[in-house]
Amino acid sequence: MADEKDTPTEAEVTEASDQPAQEEEAAAPKSGKPKFNEMVVVKLFDKVLDFAGNLLSLKFLESNLKWAGRLGHFGLLIAAVVGLLTAMILAVKANSFYAFLAGIGWVFLVLVLQYVAARFSDASNVLIQSTPSQMSSAAFLDCVALLNIIAGVLLFVNGIITAVQGKSIEAFLTGLGILILCEFWACVSLHPKCLNMEISEEATAGEEAIGILSFFMKGAVTLVPIAFGVGVVLGTIGLAFAGVSVLVADAAELFAAQADAMKAGTSIILAAALPFVAFVVFVVYYLTIDIIRAVLAVPHKLDALRKKK
Repeated sequence: MADEKDTPTEAEVTEASDQPAQEEEAAAPKSGKPKFNEMVVVKLFDKVLDFAGNLLSLKFLESNLKWAGRLGHFGLLIAAVVGLLTAMILAVKANSFYAFLAGIGWVFLVLVLQYVAARFSDASNVLIQSTPSQMSSAAFLDCVALLNIIAGVLLFVNGIITAVQGKSIEAFLTGLGILILCEFWACVSLHPKCLNMEISEEATAGEEAIGILSFFMKGAVTLVPIAFGVGVVLGTIGLAFAGVSVLVADAAELFAAQADAMKAGTSIILAAALPFVAFVVFVVYYLTIDIIRAVLAVPHKLDALRKKK
């Protein structure tokens, strides 16, 4: 009986084990109200970029680059026909044979530009894959992506407001084009691998500077199919509206309608010439970069020769 009284019960053992934990909780200071996180906006923007990175994926970019190029070539064929019809209508209404000749020249120019654009589109991609670049951090790219997302939305809204107030489709088309280009710039910034760029902490300050410059150059060359397709399509739409204006315009309004057609035609020419211009600029840029690297490497080579002597 004495042994049974001295043996502690299960409840007593549990109570004894809980006492140290209760004492620690009592001794610990109360945390009170949770502190305000001053990085809440930063975390919010990080979530926005994560969402944008999933939405604007690398697969999304590659498929849209392909379709934008095809859309641009298809748009050039339509632009050639629309421009010729507009020139013929203008020739009849203005009694000008020169307008008809301008229409024939327009068709020839558009077809030549289409051939040039097709030849140089793939050449630029080959150059990008053969020129690797490095950056020490993705912070710069994240900031570029965020700024492009915000700027694209704001400028598109501004284009809508301007179009409604001025009753002009040009402002809406311009805002739409800017929105598309800005969002694709954000996509490229979030996926630097498509530019043959590597994030490496071992990159020097000089390599970081070259990497930043190369990012803008490679990004512009990569997005040339988007600018080409969007520019040609929007320009063709503008040319079609200008053609209708030429058709319904009276003698007093004919000159203004002709000016609108020429403006739309100029935008189509500039968009069609982008692949060739981007290729030439990219080659000249990397030639300059190679010269700079060679000049910077001269002191190191001279020091190595002195040490050998």
